[in-house]
Amino acid sequence: MTAALTSIDELIAKWRREGVELLPPHDEREIVEALRRTGWPFSRDLVSLYSATGGMDDGAMDDHSLCLWTLERLVVESLKEPRTLLLFMDFLLNSHCYGLRYENAETSSVHVEHFDGGTPPRVADSLDEFIRLYLSEPSRLFL
Repeated sequence: MTAALTSIDELIAKWRREGVELLPPHDEREIVEALRRTGWPFSRDLVSLYSATGGMDDGAMDDHSLCLWTLERLVVESLKEPRTLLLFMDFLLNSHCYGLRYENAETSSVHVEHFDGGTPPRVADSLDEFIRLYLSEPSRLFL
């Protein structure tokens, strides 16, 4: 695991304690190939996320009603229609979604997409910060 996601093990442990079934992680080559198909630039932290877990099955949610999409769903959703973010997670079956914006080779910022035509607000400067906030202050993420 790279330093890009220092909190990922804690997040996975939390989900396992809650009984959330996580899919097996992907190997890095498979992740990079899938992300390239999206046409979006992507950062190391996103690769690290899917190297640690394969996400959740569609319809599965954690105790905050969040679903981390599978890599396959991320790719499919990214190709459906033009967006300003690379979506990767939803709240309460797409009530709102979380998306990534490439910042640099290591980091993506995280924004919340409310599908209201407005600019999706930034909720974290990095995927690691998003995970830390989720673990400690989920209300700051519009949960």
